[in-house]
Amino acid sequence: MDSLDRLIALRSRYICYGHFGFSDGAVEKLEAHKRQIILWSRIVDEGLEEGLGLREIYETIRAEDPMTEKDGEFSDDTKERSSFINLLGFVKFHEGNKERGK
Repeated sequence: MDSLDRLIALRSRYICYGHFGFSDGAVEKLEAHKRQIILWSRIVDEGLEEGLGLREIYETIRAEDPMTEKDGEFSDDTKERSSFINLLGFVKFHEGNKERGK
């Protein structure tokens, strides 16, 4: 989050993605990514506390995150796999924080 805040503070016009080229509207996109991280973190935290499985957490994310519905060049299967990989990262981060008492 600190990295996103620092990038937002630069007020850049363009953002360059490692795999998807560049885009204008950098500040708006960075702020949207930050909101998405906060949303996913809340959903994962609540889902794991409730004992939900990955599929149930994923379905909650799909229902609550408008960014998961964006049309793109990728197939639905590719989008789902990518979302699951990201979700696993959030789950591992949550579990690590829990182990460290955070």
